[in-house]
Amino acid sequence: MADSEAKRGSTLSQSSVSIDLASAKVQIQRTGQQEFHTRYLADPHSATYHTLTGEVKPQFHWRLGWSRNECITVAQLRTGHSPLVASYLHRIGRQQSPLCPHCRGDNETAQHLLLCCPAHMQARTSTNYTDSTDPRRMMSFLETIGAVTLPPHPPTPDRE
Repeated sequence: MADSEAKRGSTLSQSSVSIDLASAKVQIQRTGQQEFHTRYLADPHSATYHTLTGEVKPQFHWRLGWSRNECITVAQLRTGHSPLVASYLHRIGRQQSPLCPHCRGDNETAQHLLLCCPAHMQARTSTNYTDSTDPRRMMSFLETIGAVTLPPHPPTPDRE
């Protein structure tokens, strides 16, 4: 992709206004971020991500100080490639049925697991995840239903 963009850029008319290197770098980064965001929002996986998190910025959760495993869990659920859901395991041949093993009523997708499964209604209520897009509540919900085990966070040092 970078090669095709460079080739396209080399065919554009060049402005007679000079630009310093630092300004050029900033503009290139800004343009790249805008293009990434536009493509990301057009991707069908971003709709699942938005449904699960309420966020439209894909990098938001990585700034929360999460462990690598927590970030991976969110990314896998967001993209539909999570070993926590039966539909994915069925698709890759690791499970015989895509049906939810908890309610047997529907295919277990990330949306079903997190938002719809009647077998997890009590856990959604107890973790206050019923009407929340807070990623911390999502992880708490997953821990409550036994889907993940979160390591204890190290205590914060006392400040003097």
